[in-house]
Amino acid sequence: MRVKSTLSILVLVSFVAACSDVNAPSRTMSAGSRPSAFGFCDNPDDPCFDLRALPPPPSFDTTAIALNTDGSAFTGAPVVHVTYFMNKTENNGWVMFNSSDGVVASPNAKISIHQGTVSGKGTVQLIVPGSVLSIDLSKNVSGKSTFNGDCSKSCGTILISGATLTPKVGKPSIFNGQLVIGGIIGLD
Repeated sequence: MRVKSTLSILVLVSFVAACSDVNAPSRTMSAGSRPSAFGFCDNPDDPCFDLRALPPPPSFDTTAIALNTDGSAFTGAPVVHVTYFMNKTENNGWVMFNSSDGVVASPNAKISIHQGTVSGKGTVQLIVPGSVLSIDLSKNVSGKSTFNGDCSKSCGTILISGATLTPKVGKPSIFNGQLVIGGIIGLD
């Protein structure tokens, strides 16, 4: 009888050990682990599936047009060439301005969005008939500007307030308007 009970205990212990997966990943996060779509990746060298490891969409060249606050075209304003990037998943993006005919952009002219917060740096000048529109991207860009991840209608609207419109003759005035970021060059 003693052999039967010892054998029963060994079978029970073996069954419990066989049914538990000792190699299963821990469901708790240890120091240094990172979240993934399938739990936590405990080994930094392990190529586990991590959504954040997927590359963001590429940037692309497009154009922007200047509009008055009522949405009408800003007469004589040149087309502004920009490079646009938006990672909708992370809610991060940027627009870099490029100098071209009628546009003078400082080398660092850029508007960024980071988790919904819009900021800018550098300057952009639009040469229009009889005047120059000077936009300080660190001061004249509204935080209510929008970036669209899919660019289905436009890629975004940069709201401009307090920019300086300096005529060749007369006193400077304040310009409030918008830059609408549009389609891909060559597909417009």
